[in-house]
Amino acid sequence: MRLVASFLIYNLASLAGDPRGDLRGSTAPNKAALSAARIDQRQLNVPTPLRFFIWLSGILKVFLGQFTLGDSVNGHSVISLVGSSAANTLQLVTAATLLAVIFGVAIGMSTAIRQYSGDDYTVTCLPSLFFSLPAFWV
Repeated sequence: MRLVASFLIYNLASLAGDPRGDLRGSTAPNKAALSAARIDQRQLNVPTPLRFFIWLSGILKVFLGQFTLGDSVNGHSVISLVGSSAANTLQLVTAATLLAVIFGVAIGMSTAIRQYSGDDYTVTCLPSLFFSLPAFWV
């Protein structure tokens, strides 16, 4: 069932955008060569249902020890991009966690000292309000 779902999602995602859309409006003198290179790079000359199985065979290479995530559009290795992004994400998560703990403990202690005050009710009410609102409103 998951294979069928991933097949459907892959095909729907391939229909959602035009991989050569930026080149269609380009005024570059080598527009045809860039378009042909993109067709070869992304195997756009292969029908989408068959391209799914090419993609799936690339994913299954993990069991053979030949797993790579491929190249990004600008030619860099995707694994190196994920590695550098993971390091940045780890820094952000660590900083956010430390700030949340520091502010959470400070606000919790101040409301515990002034229990049943306006500050206590405000600090109790606002998080409940923000958690119940949709994220795009907050």
